[in-house]
Amino acid sequence: MPDHPIYLQAAEAFREYLEAKECGDPPEKVERLRLICEAQFQAATDYRFHVDGVHVIKRH
Repeated sequence: MPDHPIYLQAAEAFREYLEAKECGDPPEKVERLRLICEAQFQAATDYRFHVDGVHVIKRH
């Protein structure tokens, strides 16, 4: 399942975030990419729980 598109998208988002951070891109861009990365990894985690039949109660 690591080759599932949702995991590949999360990994790509992480690479883009790290690259922007290491290249010294503007803080606004780095923060935007960090948020995208965080959302992608959360989506991958939620998907995995769904596939495994785990029901998670989200508290906001």
